[in-house]
Amino acid sequence: RNAIQNSYAASRSMAVRLVLYWFIMALLLVAAILSILMATGVLSHPARQLAGALDIQQRNTYAALDAQMDDLTAHGVAMSEKLGRELDAFLAAKGIPFDALNDDPGTIAELEKRLYAPLSSTLSATSCSGIFFCLNVTANTSLPDAGALRAGLYLRYSGLQPTVASEQDVICFRGAAEASRGLQLQMHNRWNPELNTALIPGSERLLSSQASRPAEGSLWAKRTELLDTWEYVTLLCVPILDGSGTVRGFCGMEISDLYFSLSHDTVSSTYGNMLTLLAPIDGDKLDLSGAMLGATNDSRLTAEGTLHIKPGKYYTVYPDGQEAYLGRHRLLDAVTSDGVPLAVVTLVTANAFRSYERNSRIAWFLGSVFFLLAMLVAATVLSRRFVKPINESLAAVRGGTTEV
Repeated sequence: RNAIQNSYAASRSMAVRLVLYWFIMALLLVAAILSILMATGVLSHPARQLAGALDIQQRNTYAALDAQMDDLTAHGVAMSEKLGRELDAFLAAKGIPFDALNDDPGTIAELEKRLYAPLSSTLSATSCSGIFFCLNVTANTSLPDAGALRAGLYLRYSGLQPTVASEQDVICFRGAAEASRGLQLQMHNRWNPELNTALIPGSERLLSSQASRPAEGSLWAKRTELLDTWEYVTLLCVPILDGSGTVRGFCGMEISDLYFSLSHDTVSSTYGNMLTLLAPIDGDKLDLSGAMLGATNDSRLTAEGTLHIKPGKYYTVYPDGQEAYLGRHRLLDAVTSDGVPLAVVTLVTANAFRSYERNSRIAWFLGSVFFLLAMLVAATVLSRRFVKPINESLAAVRGGTTEV
């Protein structure tokens, strides 16, 4: 009888040891899986993962914006050369010097109609929201602000939609009324006959430029408000030269806030929506008041204030005093009219990334706990199945002993 009792005790001890054995095997399996996941980068540090995602998005955004700005500059230079040739031909046909256009609204309107063709064709071929030219003459030199008013034609898309140019409606924002009617263009509800160069950053520099080629004098005017509208725009400006090399005005393209926002939507990621900015950078600050913002969706980012630049190990932190953003920035080969370099910026909100980190830790913790519990249950079941034949044999022996 003592032998049988000792056998039962041994079987229970064996069952416990088997449970521990299977549980240790489960722990080793978990450790092996975690090691493989760490080695393959699946469980890399979240900050390192975010840095990789930001690098990829930053390269894509930079390439797209750099190509867009190069394309606009190339089209702007080509348009300037066409306008210069058309201007020379018009003046030669009229037999008048350029300055004779002053105080001659009829001839100015006729010239604007002639210069419409290169303007319209360039607008339909480029990625922008508007296009213009401005000549260094005015229809009425007796006006108090005649020193800033200049003749020209400014076309804009009305009711911007993320569609191709051929599906957009073109309206006349600036230009002689006679020219607009002759071209059958609808006038903007804030239409004016001439451009106010005092509101175009860098206009004085353009009109006084000594550039021998249009490309040499081109510049990006910093973000500015369109007069009598709620819209802000960034302008590419290229000088117009006549046959003698004298600057007679400037032309260019417009990128409005709305157009930029429609062109650069947020990019969803596991770390939060990625935002795109084109912003002037001054030392360790990004000037949001001069920035073009892509779609911002639910973020609090607006074109106001300043983002401070604080480099980190994996990413740069951009606090604005109320909220922080994580991201990357890279300088473009372009500066604003006041000489400030422009940077392409890719951001995610710090709150979104912290939420991802927190949820990721909770998910892995719960997953590990459930896995270990499942392994413990499996170890218990397997040990019982292993010990069951031994217990049955002992029960049979015990029954036989009782009968004797």
